[in-house]
Amino acid sequence: MMGSKQIHLIGAGSLGLQAADILLAAGQQGEILAYDDNTSLHSSELLPGVFIQGGIDLVGKLDPGSMVAIAIADTAVRQRIYSNLRQKGYKFPNVVHPAAVISKFAHIGFGNIIFPGVVIDPAATVGNFVVLNKNSSVGHNAILEDFITITPNCTLTCPVDSGVFIGMGARLLPGSRVGENSIIGAGAVVNKPIPANVIAIGVPAKIKEKGMIK
Repeated sequence: MMGSKQIHLIGAGSLGLQAADILLAAGQQGEILAYDDNTSLHSSELLPGVFIQGGIDLVGKLDPGSMVAIAIADTAVRQRIYSNLRQKGYKFPNVVHPAAVISKFAHIGFGNIIFPGVVIDPAATVGNFVVLNKNSSVGHNAILEDFITITPNCTLTCPVDSGVFIGMGARLLPGSRVGENSIIGAGAVVNKPIPANVIAIGVPAKIKEKGMIK
């Protein structure tokens, strides 16, 4: 359950829209105030009763202790926004849909957005500012670091380093690992370690560089 305190939602795109919906589904009673740098959205409604206040710079003027959720899909942008706000004394709650299933023996950080249908097993670890989209699962002993974006229907059973983007329906098998800032393509099956800063696609996943598969 969410509470009665205002939540300031950064991002009014697709992820922001869905995060606002999750907050309402989770029983958020306080105002949800949204912010986005797209000026064409300012003063409009993201959802009924959820108004876009203005640019993201306004968030930096909030009082210490304010509740802030960062709903930006781009992992690097999400990390940059947090870096700019981390010294402000804000709180970054987890935004969790009530239809997510999270073991009480899982370890969950802060600032995460967790969609309906997500399953997080016991002894799994989810870091900070991770987006776990619909019907994805995090297996026991899997470790997800920070600022990861996981799209719908993914299966994760291995360590995933910070800043990774995982495409829809990808499967990360035991014994594999994904290095920081890498991208895993939709439908890929990762069965061995993937290094940092690469794109991997296919079944099994192989590194893609300059349009070629290595």
